[in-house]
Amino acid sequence: MLEVKEDAINEMVGDVEVPEPEEWNIELYPLGPDGPTADEIETLKNQNSTSALYSVFFGGDQEIRGAIVRTITRTEYAQFRSQNMPQEQLEEFVLKNFVVWPELETIVEWSKSAAGIPTTLTEAVFQYSGFSPTIVGRKL
Repeated sequence: MLEVKEDAINEMVGDVEVPEPEEWNIELYPLGPDGPTADEIETLKNQNSTSALYSVFFGGDQEIRGAIVRTITRTEYAQFRSQNMPQEQLEEFVLKNFVVWPELETIVEWSKSAAGIPTTLTEAVFQYSGFSPTIVGRKL
């Protein structure tokens, strides 16, 4: 059974009202009532077995409240960095390839979220991949 650390959740989501674990089946939905099921998380882990998966939560009143990202391998990093992409193209590349849940593939689809979410997710992917390991999250 997953242990919920209330202080860590509060730090991650700030002022957002997070339902108490009793208000949803935490074993079925370990990342919250709007997140993927435990079975879906296991499937994502199996599909991305060469990379670690991490949860990312957003505070505020976004339509998209969280995501699951995977880390970048050194080979993948070398391949896309050699292309010298502008920031928006890099963000779209990261959203397509390293955000494994929810399944939104383009910046256009992410436009339903707050403007900084694609940038924040890109930064999270790089930080969890070891480029600046100082973010709050939970390995899945």
